[in-house]
Amino acid sequence: MQRPVSIIYRNGGALHFIESYLQESDQGFDNLSEEHQMKLKEELYVEVNRFSLASHFFWGLWSIIQARLSTIEFGYLEYAEARFDAYFQQKMIWAA
Repeated sequence: MQRPVSIIYRNGGALHFIESYLQESDQGFDNLSEEHQMKLKEELYVEVNRFSLASHFFWGLWSIIQARLSTIEFGYLEYAEARFDAYFQQKMIWAA
């Protein structure tokens, strides 16, 4: 699935991290053409953001359970709501 270029390039810090990761994990990365490097960076960027959906969903569920079971005073339900809001907002962008 093709992401809008503005979404990918708006987060330069993430792309810098991804580029550093690819350089360390694949010794041949620097020998690839700029076009191929960018394609790999974009693919990993999309993959990372799709996996973040699982994190939001997991912590939302965890927080609902903690609201029922935990003796620690914390806004678990508010936290769950924030995580599920993030999940559904990100899902519209990254899940297709």
